[in-house]
Amino acid sequence: MIKVGRRRVVGVIRGVRTYHFDSFRRGDCVVLRSVLKPDKASLSKPLENGSQWQTPYGVFGHDEIIGKKTRSTIVNKHGDKFLVTHPTLEEYILHRIRLAQPIYPHDAAAIVNLADIHVDNGCVDPDETLHYLEAGTGHGSLTLAICRAIHSANVRNADGTVEKQGAVLHSIDRNQNHSKVGRRNVQNFRRGMYSNDVQFHVADSPAEWLKTQQDMQLSGVFLDLPSPHVGLKAIAKEMRLDAPLTVFCPSVSQIQDLSEEVNQDADIPLTMITVAELLPGMGGGMRPWDVRSSVVKETGQIARVCRPKVGSKMVGGGFVALFKRIPDGIRKPRITNQPSQSPSHSPSEETSWWSRLKSFWKS
Repeated sequence: MIKVGRRRVVGVIRGVRTYHFDSFRRGDCVVLRSVLKPDKASLSKPLENGSQWQTPYGVFGHDEIIGKKTRSTIVNKHGDKFLVTHPTLEEYILHRIRLAQPIYPHDAAAIVNLADIHVDNGCVDPDETLHYLEAGTGHGSLTLAICRAIHSANVRNADGTVEKQGAVLHSIDRNQNHSKVGRRNVQNFRRGMYSNDVQFHVADSPAEWLKTQQDMQLSGVFLDLPSPHVGLKAIAKEMRLDAPLTVFCPSVSQIQDLSEEVNQDADIPLTMITVAELLPGMGGGMRPWDVRSSVVKETGQIARVCRPKVGSKMVGGGFVALFKRIPDGIRKPRITNQPSQSPSHSPSEETSWWSRLKSFWKS
């Protein structure tokens, strides 16, 4: 069914639900931006009838916004005009209240792009669901980026329910509060259009969670953990052949430890494809680094911190490594090359030899 209006096309096409954001509804999060200073913006909580919004520019009633067209203007008590819009993903992530440090949107997009995911409801077997794993839900920023990549694999009915689940993301965090925040952030972004693409779980580790699943083959894995090498073998064993495993770390030393773990254990069926730095956003030609030792909360071990310094003038940054699943048994254990043993000479022999040589040249 397609209804054609003078300015827009609305309706349901081939059972796929379409989303329209030309006006504001109850439950929307909106951005308030000064007309005179458009670089200054505030993000609202989900709009509710009768609620009020405290901003640095004054108090605005939610009822003033609900029902208005997007990019409408509202006025504060001083007569200043403000533009009201739906938030971009970047605005949404940067302005949401956080319990965990988010992966910034541009970094999250680069991480997902590196995994090179290509799925669509037409290319997935009707009787099959592709499973993706994210370990470290945190703020939910990487979760949203992954959901955008797999969203087209899922066919929805007119009421928003899933008719066919072609792909699903399993997002795991050991902290229940972080998991709740991540779930809420997904639900409140763009009317929850990505909510059916992800399932949230609380578990001590991804390896422990995988033990509770039967015959699950992972089509892709994303790790944002303080110790990503822990349980890596168990995760890799559950991956499809050639599936990507993408690891984000703020410190390059963590990537190095992970690489050593893979190289030293031939039973881990992974091979490293590439390592890249996600450059932080800052001006100037120098990048300050944070080099120190720190204690990992989860293990109590001392870890090296070696990463670009994050401060008020920097946004994002870190390192990302891409591994691919390879067939079992194809790798051989790495053999450490031992230095060749040169013939030993006693001090007296060496001295005698040197004396004879000097005598020869004198003669």
